[in-house]
Amino acid sequence: MKEDAEGKAKLRAEIAYWIESASHDPNKGAPISVVIERATRVAEFFRFRAQDEDAAVAEAASGALTQASALANALRIFQSQGRAMVSAAELDRLVSQATGSGDRNPDRGAQARLSL
Repeated sequence: MKEDAEGKAKLRAEIAYWIESASHDPNKGAPISVVIERATRVAEFFRFRAQDEDAAVAEAASGALTQASALANALRIFQSQGRAMVSAAELDRLVSQATGSGDRNPDRGAQARLSL
């Protein structure tokens, strides 16, 4: 029973971390350290799933892991340059850059279209 209660408390804390987080002014931004910590937690979530026995799950998780890690690394570079905050617009650009190279979808081949 004690282990069950501890498990429930951990689950509640994890849900609260993701749902009840502080809001930040989009113009002033959020502390880079907070955003790095969250991106790192997302990467850790997908690191475990990238080992899944289901190849499609592992492939999708691997792509997500790569993207979350790229975002965290870009934010660390900003931080190393003395930046303490990242605005919503800057974060949007960093996320776009982290996902810009795309992700391999094992169920789709390359497509091309000609416009006239």
